[in-house]
Amino acid sequence: MCNLVDEAVLREWVLNVGRREAEHGIAHLFCEIHARLTAIDLVVDGIFDLPIPPSGARRHSRTFRGSPEQELKALREARLAEFKEHIVTVPDIRRLQRFAGFDPAYLHLKRR
Repeated sequence: MCNLVDEAVLREWVLNVGRREAEHGIAHLFCEIHARLTAIDLVVDGIFDLPIPPSGARRHSRTFRGSPEQELKALREARLAEFKEHIVTVPDIRRLQRFAGFDPAYLHLKRR
């Protein structure tokens, strides 16, 4: 089962880098992390901690050919997600999932 999940995650990330626009890629990342943290009860009212160091944000920026500030600003202006001081707030996860084209089935997570 672990190989199945690993391969599914790899396919999604190949899509993130190759086909998704930057805002959709970061939205997909937020959806995946939200799903994983929800499975272990670490999301409260759509809010979760995402401690990314500045170097991680710069690497992400090069991956999607945009700046993290622009990507996050687009999500904030669309009221899809907010990222401030390592805290992500997602007011409506279903809406963010639609925007990102995210289907959590590939993660094979069990809901509690």
